[in-house]
Amino acid sequence: MQTSYHKNFDQLMRGYLLIHVGGYKMVSGTTFHVFPDGTDMVSVPDRLVKAKAHPFGTSEFYEDGWAVGDNPRDRFCKWNGIKPMRRFHDFDEAVAHAYRLRQKRKRPNEVYALVYVTKGVNGKDCICAVSSLDDIFAFEATVSEEIAQNNSNIELRQQNLRNEYPELDRLREAYGLTKAFNLAMLLKSIRQDGQEKAMQSMPKSSFYRGARELRKIGLLD
Repeated sequence: MQTSYHKNFDQLMRGYLLIHVGGYKMVSGTTFHVFPDGTDMVSVPDRLVKAKAHPFGTSEFYEDGWAVGDNPRDRFCKWNGIKPMRRFHDFDEAVAHAYRLRQKRKRPNEVYALVYVTKGVNGKDCICAVSSLDDIFAFEATVSEEIAQNNSNIELRQQNLRNEYPELDRLREAYGLTKAFNLAMLLKSIRQDGQEKAMQSMPKSSFYRGARELRKIGLLD
């Protein structure tokens, strides 16, 4: 894992790092695994069966993985479990911590890796297994592009709505989003087809109530 420092690192690293642990499992004293041995079957206690170490960044890598937990003794916790994982906001610190654990535990089957977590579209967590600062910067750039594209798409949809329903913003301020959209559709129908035809498309009580609310803010005579 790369340990060199990049200029403006703090500005580029919006998220945090977790230490992923592969090749580790909780050993069960009552579990045995059965394997074929020629024409026979052999039973092997769980402590003698190594945990699988999955390829870097695959779905199995996360599903079967563990992480360094947020506790004083560095106990591991399941990757998708409920216990908190320790977060690192400095790349070199995360690398050094993983190295110390590997030296301390001396478990050759255990594989330590860094996973970067940042906020993506709609504030959802995005994760990426990384091995260098460059990986983090590249991932941040990709996520930033996705956020920018999503924001652009939202703005385009909103502009299309404003073009189709010019009074939508004014109605939203007065009545909230859901009612505003219904009233905007009613207003459009009245302007295009006239009040009589617009009334035929809905219950009369709904039409009169909507018309009253449109008149209240000066959008209907």
